[in-house]
Amino acid sequence: MFTWLPHIKEEKPYFKTEKYSFDRVNSNIEIIRKFYIKTDTMKLIDKIYLKYNKYMRCLEQNKTIKDEIIKGLDDLMVLNVEKSGNKYCEFIWENMYKFDRNVLLSDSHATTYYILKTIKEFAQSEQIAVVCFDAHADIYEDEIDIWKGNIFNRLLREEIIESILFVGVPEFRKQSIMNEVKDLDMCKKIFFGDIKDKKIETNIEIKRFLSKNIKSIYYSIDVDVFSNLNNLYTAMEYSYLHPLLNLSYVDLKHMKKDEVYDTVDNCFFVKESHNDGYKNLFQIGRKDIDICDLIDYVGMLDIIFKENNISKGIVYKNRTIIGDIVELNGIDLNGETHKMVRKVIDNALMK
Repeated sequence: MFTWLPHIKEEKPYFKTEKYSFDRVNSNIEIIRKFYIKTDTMKLIDKIYLKYNKYMRCLEQNKTIKDEIIKGLDDLMVLNVEKSGNKYCEFIWENMYKFDRNVLLSDSHATTYYILKTIKEFAQSEQIAVVCFDAHADIYEDEIDIWKGNIFNRLLREEIIESILFVGVPEFRKQSIMNEVKDLDMCKKIFFGDIKDKKIETNIEIKRFLSKNIKSIYYSIDVDVFSNLNNLYTAMEYSYLHPLLNLSYVDLKHMKKDEVYDTVDNCFFVKESHNDGYKNLFQIGRKDIDICDLIDYVGMLDIIFKENNISKGIVYKNRTIIGDIVELNGIDLNGETHKMVRKVIDNALMK
């Protein structure tokens, strides 16, 4: 029923594996307070520190998200052998149709490209569309190798999928995303759904999405679509826990002021935005999206797709690949990310 996909050889692991040091975090926080008085960075550090401080002593007792899922999902096949390129496609094909209904799990959104490429080539599936829940659109236009940021551009350009509906991308990002896409014909295949708009009869964007010739829907869920500042979701790339982990791997004690600033900015991925002022990579998506929003939205879409004779998942020889849940990485504090994944599977994808 579930398959954990192997890491793609070309992609570097996202997270450091050094031993976490609670004492070093506390020491560094004290040093930071001397330099970052009343700054946006200090406000953010205080907020995160207050949220996670009580858990930090026992952090090493927590498992990774992969270990939590292996422990918690009975019908799980784990594929551990790293592959690359076409060999990755062949490896997926040999394994992913072993269950009647399959949800795929992965540490990177890049695997979605290989999954859909494999299905298109080997199963000769036609007219596939994607519904992607994500805080990003992953549609960068570039000529470099496949990576998590350009997969949907490649899937559309190579005509592996017909169209895509993004759900969860913040409003301020949508125009910059469309500006990124140079191909005007491709732009006509990209749609944005509002996760808070669940009125079928008035949802114009979904009607436009349905106007394309679609036979099968593949759901792709990047866990960064959910607000992690309001929850203890830590096993994802943009969790607010990670800046504290980053602070554990540096020692500010003997650094000069400018070095401290540069190091802390790197730990928090601080960047300046002309439109939004102070930003960092952890302030990426909407702060109001929770599991119930996704479950309700998928439920609405399932009704619409059924009325239009569109298959939920891609069917091949009476077996179905429903979709994937991706960007599952790192320490899963109190098993909360695993619980979230389980709810999404039970109440949205497999329902």
